[in-house]
Amino acid sequence: MEAESDFQKKIAELQSEFVNARTRAIALRQKVGLTAQQGSQVNALSQSPGVQKALAEYQEINRQLAQAQTVYQPEHPVVKDLVGRQQALESLLGEQVQQIVTTPGPQPLRNLQAGETQQRLTEALVEVEVQRLGLEQQVGSLANTRVGYQQRLSLIPKLEQQLRAIERDVTVAQATYEGLLKALQQIRISENQNIGNARIVSAALLPEEPIAPRKAMNLLMGMILGGVLGAGVALLIETLDNSVKTVQEAKEIFDYTVLGTIPLLEGAEVVNHKTLERSTPELILRENPRSSESEAFRMLQANLKFLSSDHYIKALTVTSSIPKEGKSSVTANLALALVELGHRVLVVDADLRRPSQHQIWELPNRVGLSNVLVDPKMSWADAIRSEGDLLDILTAGVIPPNPGTLIDSKHMSTLLEEFQQAYDYVLVDSPPLAVSADALLLGKKPMAFSW
Repeated sequence: MEAESDFQKKIAELQSEFVNARTRAIALRQKVGLTAQQGSQVNALSQSPGVQKALAEYQEINRQLAQAQTVYQPEHPVVKDLVGRQQALESLLGEQVQQIVTTPGPQPLRNLQAGETQQRLTEALVEVEVQRLGLEQQVGSLANTRVGYQQRLSLIPKLEQQLRAIERDVTVAQATYEGLLKALQQIRISENQNIGNARIVSAALLPEEPIAPRKAMNLLMGMILGGVLGAGVALLIETLDNSVKTVQEAKEIFDYTVLGTIPLLEGAEVVNHKTLERSTPELILRENPRSSESEAFRMLQANLKFLSSDHYIKALTVTSSIPKEGKSSVTANLALALVELGHRVLVVDADLRRPSQHQIWELPNRVGLSNVLVDPKMSWADAIRSEGDLLDILTAGVIPPNPGTLIDSKHMSTLLEEFQQAYDYVLVDSPPLAVSADALLLGKKPMAFSW
């Protein structure tokens, strides 16, 4: 509180000095007739040699002009010359004043020169104004400081309340600590008084290996259980799988005569049933005629002859159950096997949906069976592609929008009859049974037999 009273006293003293300075400044401004800024500018102009010299010349020209105007008329050359000189000096004074005075606007000529007394009063006015401004800033700064102190003083009651609460907590904590320390000392005294009857016979031994887990045993059990589970799953899959896997199963299910068994050809289109890519099958009888696969095709053509004892089949339609089972490869290689025996053979690609004979024989497919069926004027001989003296190929041609209609047409029946008259054997490559009914339609076509 004593510091606050000293602070108030200091503010009161500065305010008293500020009032005195402001009173003196008002009195000086009234006596001089100028503001503090104007007084400073007048002093600066009065102390400028250039301005005072130009002002003296200006006053002399005014005196000469006044004398000339009493003697001459306004239009006289002497009067005009003095007026021009007067205007030039006024412009010069204006430029010099603007270089010294920063206040915009014209400066009256009466303020450009001040007497000694007025100059002293002006200097005193400037000093008093500077003192007044300094005191005003000090009073404002002290007022702001006092406001800050008052704000801090307003927080003291709340801080005192928090301090009392902390002191109470400290007192309670200290009492608790002293109670715990006393209890600890009592426990230590009791321990020293009681002599235990237990003693260490031998120290415990640390095991060199962990009791659990037994990794080797767990791994062995996992392998045994995995093998048993795998065998069980394999047996279950085998039991649920009802697909045909062997020739004997096929004979038992369908009760058909097996004409031959064709081994899986490397690069044939039956390699993968899940992919949609068609790989071109190889002509095994042409590339490797002494292989076991070639002998399988020769066995197939021999069994076809013995299929009927009194006649042999002259036209044969080759199909499959699903795509990519190798029917096109069988057709092409069977044709080569028949050609080896000197028969004239025609291979007809009747798969108008996904033809492949032109890929097997590497022939163009611009003109083929579909073109002959669509254009009655076109001869089938013009669409034939020769692969030797005894083998001809009729590709599928352009894929039509309605293959089934063309296969079931009378024109197709006529072509088959003409083919059988011109060739010893006609092998027709038809679409799979699961894809379309074209193979069934071709099977019902009239086939000629040779007795």
